[in-house]
Amino acid sequence: MDSLEELTGSLGFAPQQFCALAQQTGGNGSWLYLCSSGRCWCSSQVYRMYGLPRRPGLTPEGFWALICPEDREAVRAAFDKLQHGGSCRVVHRALVRGRYKWLEQSGRCYPAQGGREPYLVGVVRDVTRLKEEEARLAARRADLTAVTAYLAETTDTTDLRAIVSSVKRTIRKRMDVAVIGVFARQGERISRVIPRGMDPLQAFQFQSIQDYVGYQAVTEGARQVCPVEDYPSPLGREALNAAGGRSIISLPIKHGKRTIGALTVVIRRPGDLTRGENEFCRTICGYLSNQLYSALLYEQLREELAHRRHLESDRETIFNESVDYITVIDGHGRFAQINPAFARRLGSTPQALLGRSIFDFIHPDDRAFALCTLREMRARGVVRGFCNRFVSLDGTVGYVENNLKYMENGSTIAIARDVTDQRRMEARNSALEESVNLERMKSELLAGISHEFKTPLNIVLSSLDLMRTKSSMEDPERFQRDYARFFGYAYENCYKLLRLTANLLDSSRMENGYFRLRVGRHRLGELLRDIVASAEVYANACGVTLYLEPVPDGALWLNCDADCVDRILLNLLSNAIKNTPEGGAVQVSLRWEADACRISVADDGCGIAPEVLPHIFDRFRTEQPSLSGRQDGSGLGLALTKALVELHGGEIRVESAPGQGSRFTFSLSCTLPLTEAGTPQAAVRREALNSRARVELYRLK
Repeated sequence: MDSLEELTGSLGFAPQQFCALAQQTGGNGSWLYLCSSGRCWCSSQVYRMYGLPRRPGLTPEGFWALICPEDREAVRAAFDKLQHGGSCRVVHRALVRGRYKWLEQSGRCYPAQGGREPYLVGVVRDVTRLKEEEARLAARRADLTAVTAYLAETTDTTDLRAIVSSVKRTIRKRMDVAVIGVFARQGERISRVIPRGMDPLQAFQFQSIQDYVGYQAVTEGARQVCPVEDYPSPLGREALNAAGGRSIISLPIKHGKRTIGALTVVIRRPGDLTRGENEFCRTICGYLSNQLYSALLYEQLREELAHRRHLESDRETIFNESVDYITVIDGHGRFAQINPAFARRLGSTPQALLGRSIFDFIHPDDRAFALCTLREMRARGVVRGFCNRFVSLDGTVGYVENNLKYMENGSTIAIARDVTDQRRMEARNSALEESVNLERMKSELLAGISHEFKTPLNIVLSSLDLMRTKSSMEDPERFQRDYARFFGYAYENCYKLLRLTANLLDSSRMENGYFRLRVGRHRLGELLRDIVASAEVYANACGVTLYLEPVPDGALWLNCDADCVDRILLNLLSNAIKNTPEGGAVQVSLRWEADACRISVADDGCGIAPEVLPHIFDRFRTEQPSLSGRQDGSGLGLALTKALVELHGGEIRVESAPGQGSRFTFSLSCTLPLTEAGTPQAAVRREALNSRARVELYRLK
């Protein structure tokens, strides 16, 4: 086997370069520390992980200043162990650019040998994503554990107050809440369920609290959020403030399409629930829906059965008019009674079904389990949530969820709820989730294709530059006569493809959250003058006058991403020049305010139709007459412009009318934090601006 020196030598670089390349590939960094002299060396990957420049270098004091105070003792213990001849592995947090990252340090001590002082060698790895995923999974696991305990506690109970007490205990395990309330709808009456164990005086005090928000959630069937200071009742507001509440959130509890209750929580901070808290509460509501419905139905059924001994006619009315499926099954598994709703669902009449075996209508795959359940009814007494498929006489298959009650005479009363639509909804949700995943894959594919387009386009443009220069120098007359026009066509379409590729790539980055601003400190007046100057030659080629209102020469400094400001203004200038007739004018103006600056681009072109204005910043919107007069487009320019403005903490709006021109005005925040040190050199900045102007405005020539 060849040695490392021989292999790297054949490639033309040293073994150290190979090691650095291997670290970059693995995303790891390495360091070396000489124990006697105290000197240390870190790879560039280590500096990037800790967010530090290579100069003046990473000192021990600087290293300890970055470590989270809670982790310093563990890190010191690990390094002490390392310096005493062992090895170590420690995971700690480091403050990098204002937020904590999780880093894994592992190292080994090499003792003094042959006159060489002892030294430490280590590797650093960024494990932030792994830690965040562990935390998310731990939170999800804790949620599931709490929900599982709640379900185990309430599986065999129909006591609504006991269920609500369990709901309160479960939510308090996972959330810091001041007050929890469950509201139930019984007919037209909406009331708060008082949990078991609550003091009567406290129950009376809190009876009306959250009634307004909970009532709104039940009656409107929609989620409600209300700050405590906006609560309409002064007494309720005072009680909630005393309990430490700051915001009230109420989630509707639905059973099918009907809202049967609401879960209301009062949190101790302003605003809404977090995503995890909202998902946890919705999960509770999902299970509480069936329990609330079953508990209310069970209580109703128990009262009806007790009243049946005295008022047989009322029992018959309830039995015949109920929308739920109610049957009485004798000891041989035959229909002793069946209500009209269930009979209609099976495609027959109650009289025709009496005496028939229920197994004639149970799906063949569910018959064995149903038979086993019925045989155990004497011992179990009550079975709730028993689901099975049934087959109607016309062959249609449906799903029912049953609550079964064994009676002293050997018969079983079954109350079933048709959950066919719910099962179909679950299937549709699964299909929708697959569709969302497919759209995400398409977005990632589009970003990849856009990125692959850029390199060959740049190579084609470079080749065209060389060919044009060579052709114009060798035979200028022939170049002007035969080649200049074709070179123009090639350049125009290359820049058009490059602009489309850049827009698609940036749009995909923004959609997936990968786009980052490089905020530096720039003179705003100089920035605007350079951009307008770079676009002026293209405006003149179209017979359009482009001018900038006088900008104060004072030091108007702005924290912004200069490249993004270039793209914003060049895109607006391109649209303005394109839609302004020959002899028209385009004006750029600046207005400075206390916390933002506002820049306007106005033209006296054809204007924008009123029906198009509300959708002017939508993606892939290319039907606008004012934006497609002479050139076609991808429909991404203005959407991307709006996104860039919003990343700068600003907003963009348009004022226009047909035949009266258009005015686009956007603002840039003055309080963006810096992410880039220093400003680029003027020559480099000017070359980048001219290159971007060629891409954005070449089509106007």
